[in-house]
Parts: sequence; structure tokens; C-alpha cells
Amino acid sequence: VYTVTIPSSVVLEKDGTPVLFEASDVENLNGKKISVTVAGTSAFRDQFILESVEGFASMRFSITKADGEFLTTNAGAGIENLNGTELAAFTENGSQTLTFAPLIGNSGSTRPGEVYSGTITYGIALV
Repeated sequence: VYTVTIPSSVVLEKDGTPVLFEASDVENLNGKKISVTVAGTSAFRDQFILESVEGFASMRFSITKADGEFLTTNAGAGIENLNGTELAAFTENGSQTLTFAPLIGNSGSTRPGEVYSGTITYGIALV
């Protein structure tokens, strides 16, 4: 039995936004862990890309895990998606802070003043 809480929305700030992933009511895991993974995104090929709501631009983003591991996609480097990548793991009640950040300098079609949006679907499993 466990509960995992992840914010339903995040507003990205230029220098990154801390996002709290939290596990509570954790008990009877029988030696397993709660694993929170990337299951997909709203972008083409599940890339870490946000699309402008106006539809004329896109912007890449990254996630830095609590241990400092930097995650992003880069189709040109053969990293089209990070589906299945573990973002956080819990064996007891606790929290982990991940940092979500825009990659403004690395996005060829980013336009100042536009509003960007996208979704991430998470997988949560006992493994």
C-alpha cells in the first residue's frame, strides 16, 4: 500500500523549477521499491519538447533527478525518448525534488514571449 504524489502542473522558470515527488502511506513492500518512471510525453516520439500554444515554436526541456543526473532527449544524438527511465524511487515515506528546466539555448525554434505547453505521463510501479 502506498500513495505517490506528483504535481498536476509545473511552470518552468528560466533557471529551473523544483518539483516535489512524494511517497506516503508506504508499507508492506516486501523488499521491493516504488519506481516512478517516464511513460511518455505529448511530443512527437515522446521527446522532452514543449509546443507553443500558438503552434509556431517548440522548446526542449530537461529534468535533473535528485541525485544530479541530467535527463533530456536529443533526436540528433539518438536519444528520442526516455520512456522507462526511473525518475524517483522510494522504499519508505519520503520525498525527492527533481528540477524541470527549459533548454532555451538548445531550441532552434524557441520564440520569446510565447506560451509553451506539454504533458508527461508517469509510470508508477512496485518493482
